[in-house]
Amino acid sequence: MASSDTPVLEELIFYQQLTSNYSDLYTQAQEICSIIVIPQHLSNPCLLTRDAIESHLFRPSPCYLRKHISWNDKYEIELDNNNNRTIRVFYKKAGAGEKRIKILSQEDVRDSIRQHTYKILIVEQPIIDINRFKKSPNGLPIRPPNKPSTSSVKFNNFLFVQE
Repeated sequence: MASSDTPVLEELIFYQQLTSNYSDLYTQAQEICSIIVIPQHLSNPCLLTRDAIESHLFRPSPCYLRKHISWNDKYEIELDNNNNRTIRVFYKKAGAGEKRIKILSQEDVRDSIRQHTYKILIVEQPIIDINRFKKSPNGLPIRPPNKPSTSSVKFNNFLFVQE
């Protein structure tokens, strides 16, 4: 399924980050995963976190045939039955909907030493919005602030709101 305009796997920033900065995940993925999803483009590779990487590594679903679960258990993917040129991505949080991502290239890898096979899919875009998270100095993601928390206390028919 590779075409002349599809970049070489080793040139993709996500793949470079996976194999160098997260080599432990890559080694485990080669042994356990059934699908490794590599996005072609990243808007800001500096924001790539361990959680973002784990969102692109998939193992077979224990419950459903042809479905795969991300390592961080947040996403489920399924190859499109019609043409295998897209993947359907489901955020496992109830009611979050689905997203379709175009597959640009697919490589089936057979590890003869471990007797294991897996797929590497090069896709148009990341499965998740990587810009949603920022990294702290220790490398852990900092989530953007939620709405300001307010608490209310009812006391003798008066409502006090604390911000």
